[in-house]
Amino acid sequence: MLKRISTIKNVGAFKNCNARPCEFSKITLIYGRNTYGKTTLSDIFSSLKNNNPRNILSRKSIPVDAETQRIEMSFSQGGDARQLEKSIFHSEQWQKNIPEPLQLAIYNDDFYYSHVFSARGVSRENKENFSDFVLGEQGVEKARIITEKNKEKRTKTGRKSKLEKDAFSDVEELEEFIQLELVDDIEAVKLQRKQARQDYAELLKQQKEAQAIKARSNIIDLQFDASMLDACDGINKVFAEKLENQHEAAKAELDNHIKRSFTKLDGAEQWIQQGLGYIKDSNCSFCGQ
Repeated sequence: MLKRISTIKNVGAFKNCNARPCEFSKITLIYGRNTYGKTTLSDIFSSLKNNNPRNILSRKSIPVDAETQRIEMSFSQGGDARQLEKSIFHSEQWQKNIPEPLQLAIYNDDFYYSHVFSARGVSRENKENFSDFVLGEQGVEKARIITEKNKEKRTKTGRKSKLEKDAFSDVEELEEFIQLELVDDIEAVKLQRKQARQDYAELLKQQKEAQAIKARSNIIDLQFDASMLDACDGINKVFAEKLENQHEAAKAELDNHIKRSFTKLDGAEQWIQQGLGYIKDSNCSFCGQ
């Protein structure tokens, strides 16, 4: 327990206080008028408990001078009042803190406003601080760990959502994608992707061509107006033809058409091919064929 406040120098109302004869008992009541130093004492105790010199440094005595701030307090442990240990504030810091295993509990205005009320109202922070007070030291430590874990979880969840949105927005099965093995040769994968895209484009082209073939009109049936022998001759003539010959004949007809109808032959075939996409039916809008 606290037995004696030996010295308080240049802290608030205590310009040069030497109080060695005054000894604290199990219950000690300190009273006095305003500005006589009661709050200063509670700030000193809070500073010692939290090992935070800010409250003391902000309470230099007025008028301010170059005098060094100094505080000395004595604590006893157990029932032996003769074994005293000191807590000393000097050179703007606590050089000796509260002796182990002693603890201080300060219920001043700071405690009231941080743990119970704030601006005449109860805030979320007040409730959390008051819960810390009720739970005790071990409970507060566990609550602190839980709070840190929850904060870490929220941070990682936010990063996960951002990654899913920015980097994996076009991935349909994200879990399966994550389970894929890492690729060592990224350049080889890029070449495979390029080839796959080319193959896909070729398949689309073949699909369009297949649709064009399906849209062609049916072959005209052979008419047997002559005798059976003439018909056989006609059949044999058709069978003798090759598909390549038909293509060559069609190409020759196209070349003749270009020579007859165009003044500039260069690019004429491409112009015709492009124009086929604009006509409504099978007849050319220019030549009627």
